[in-house]
Amino acid sequence: MNTEEKLNMLYGYKQLLHKAQSAKQELIDSVTPQEVKDKIADIEVEFVKNNLELAEKTEALEEEIRNEVIGIGSTVKGKYYMAVYANGRVTWDNKGLQAYAEWHPEVDKYKKVGEPSVSIREIK
Repeated sequence: MNTEEKLNMLYGYKQLLHKAQSAKQELIDSVTPQEVKDKIADIEVEFVKNNLELAEKTEALEEEIRNEVIGIGSTVKGKYYMAVYANGRVTWDNKGLQAYAEWHPEVDKYKKVGEPSVSIREIK
């Protein structure tokens, strides 16, 4: 079996998982009285509202911490978390350096090539 066929098989597996999860939810919904469904919906609304407020506070505090740590310029440790400071990443113009290396091959000894990686993405 080639890789393209395996990708197609992977799609089939994921579709089967999705259908199984949907079928499970349909069965749960079919045995749940409407009164219970309504109460669950009310609970969901309340939790979403509360969690949204907490998520916003959390995000704002994280941003405040990041800005303070950048200002300090070093890692800060708390009791449960630490904010790890990292210097800005150095990047180079790869096209420009490759063109330069054609005329100055001695710079190639400083080139490092990482391992290839693969991400599986849905075709849209």
